[in-house]
Amino acid sequence: MMLRTTVFLIIFGLSLTYCRGAYKDVLWLVDASSSVSADDHALTMGFIYNVTSYLTIGDNDIRMGVVKFDDEANALFELDDNNNKASLLSAINSISYTQSTVSSRKTMDALTYTRTLYLSIKGGRSDAGKVVIVIESGPSTNTPLTITKANDLRTSYGAEVFAIGIGSDLSKTNDELQGIANDPDSYYVEYIGGFINLCGIVPSILPKIDNETTATMLDGCDEWVEPTTAEITSTERMTEATISQTNEGLDIGAVVGILLSCLLILAILACVLYLLYKRKRRKDKKDQISPEDDIVKAVNEYNDTSLGEKRHMYKRDTSNISITPTKTMSEKDTMFTVYENLEKEVSHHITFLVDTTAGVSKDEFHQIVDFIYNITSRLTIGTNDNMVALVTFNTSPKTEFDLNDKSDKSSVLDAITSIKNHSLTGSRETHFALSYIGDNIYVQSSGMRTDAQSSMLLIRYGQSVTPTQTQFAALFLLSTVQTIYVIGVGSLMFETTERIDFFQT
Repeated sequence: MMLRTTVFLIIFGLSLTYCRGAYKDVLWLVDASSSVSADDHALTMGFIYNVTSYLTIGDNDIRMGVVKFDDEANALFELDDNNNKASLLSAINSISYTQSTVSSRKTMDALTYTRTLYLSIKGGRSDAGKVVIVIESGPSTNTPLTITKANDLRTSYGAEVFAIGIGSDLSKTNDELQGIANDPDSYYVEYIGGFINLCGIVPSILPKIDNETTATMLDGCDEWVEPTTAEITSTERMTEATISQTNEGLDIGAVVGILLSCLLILAILACVLYLLYKRKRRKDKKDQISPEDDIVKAVNEYNDTSLGEKRHMYKRDTSNISITPTKTMSEKDTMFTVYENLEKEVSHHITFLVDTTAGVSKDEFHQIVDFIYNITSRLTIGTNDNMVALVTFNTSPKTEFDLNDKSDKSSVLDAITSIKNHSLTGSRETHFALSYIGDNIYVQSSGMRTDAQSSMLLIRYGQSVTPTQTQFAALFLLSTVQTIYVIGVGSLMFETTERIDFFQT
């Protein structure tokens, strides 16, 4: 059995764990008219998911609901349906696309419907701030009434209403967008050319919902830059001149020749870009598999290497995260390296997160359990020493035992051995498991001590079903866990789109 061992993501400061987020009820009103395609829908849900992944979700923090509308409005989920981040992200991710046959947008009805969602029976909290974010790709059927309904929300609830306009049917200075949004328009109105540009406004929208939370846009996101009036006028004049010249003197043969020349130039450019892309991919892959001396060196150096521009689309404002690939090691070498790092701290929280999906054979799973058993048997276990927790996951995570469930080594080892009888089934929802660890294991009620270091060892047999969401979940777990060990097993592990923890060896 070959083990692929990856690296540790290290950050400093656990203070982020204890910072309270904004106390607000946030409602998204999403255009679902016939002009919105399946791709547009996916980009919209990805935008809402990315914004949500940075926020603190809970009964004492932010609650969130989503409403879709065309000629009528419907709540996809209400404010009190999801009281933690993992549940909320899952709900957003599960919103499916349905092609509407209605081209009209009754945005005014959606705004009216919003008032009912702020009632206490629907999960509204009277003392929470109210935020409404309207996303539409065209004007409503009644602009004056739409503006009136937005004003009613401001009058009745003191709501902050944001308007996000998308596409050529709207503009930054559109009367409806400016009427829906609070003043000043420069703060509450966003306009972009297409749904593909939604990711570019995450860094702008996020701090407006919670002013203590920020995100930085990296490569891979198309930022919208609206053309100036001068640019538009210049373009119109050039077009008019071209048409005039064509009418005056160009014959059909000349036009065909020009078109063929343009196609040839485009083909050459495409070939050049493809060769540059392949060259960069080879370089990236080579960089990923560069070996280092050992895992201990990777942890102790605390180098200044950044996360990497393509590691994820957004990152927290922090520069103290480092990542370094490690060399291939045998199972025995891996066990002793992990053990040496875990045993360095006198007081340590250690959580094992173990893949139990259908792709794992019984024999392989038993070897992994024995691997965990052997590591644990070499640790000093106790309430004043190391405390161990174990979580298994497939479609959903399950706590086998918490940090404070087992106070001595014998009971911990017995509990580890007992999971050999587990059935192996389901899909690999790694992002749910990572969020679950942060919300349910590294909390005081499960035995977490404020003066102890925290580590997690993830062992799995293949890629998660949602690599991008797994990246976000891993990043946020780092606000609690100082060190993450990741062991990838088998031939299905490496995929360049999922770079949170895996490198080809």
